[in-house]
Amino acid sequence: MLMKTIILIVMLLWVYSLSVFKRAKLDAFYFLMGSLGLFIILVLWSKPYAVWLFSTIMTWGVGLVGDFFSTFSTLPLGHVIQVLYHERIILMNVDYECSGIVETAAFVSLISFYPVFKVQQRLWLALAGVAFIFIANILRLTFVSTSLHLFGSDSFFLAHSILGRLLFYVLMLTFYFTIFTRGQLIQVASQNRETV
Repeated sequence: MLMKTIILIVMLLWVYSLSVFKRAKLDAFYFLMGSLGLFIILVLWSKPYAVWLFSTIMTWGVGLVGDFFSTFSTLPLGHVIQVLYHERIILMNVDYECSGIVETAAFVSLISFYPVFKVQQRLWLALAGVAFIFIANILRLTFVSTSLHLFGSDSFFLAHSILGRLLFYVLMLTFYFTIFTRGQLIQVASQNRETV
């Protein structure tokens, strides 16, 4: 009960500080406070509720790829990926880290307060971002599972902790560049054309 009260008080202070920054037209502070606050709220909210859902959906998505190529199978409700390697079964658990929930919360938080886009654009970009992060995470887990299928459990650390993350982060950096940097350049260019 005490923790819920603290979270509620912090949320009220967050909303109040957002209103102060908005009225003072301090856009950078509004963006930073809004993004950081929403991220913290989403992560705190996700612990009891969304982790199970995200892990289940992620395991199901990876299972579609595994079933298509017949290299591994999944138990979505148990968040388990079963990989067959030379008549041995290797089990992987899709947990909080593998669910993509932190990356999704970070993107949704950033795009929600990014001042370059209109509200409707932010909504569509948030939905596109959630879909992209889901697909990128499926590719990462598919890469790890395929590596286990081909090379066994000795390849897990390299495939999961190094190469899989590298693949995921390259995809995410490309996506962030496309949405934020390129998006802002396009918006500025269109505004410059309108003023000329």
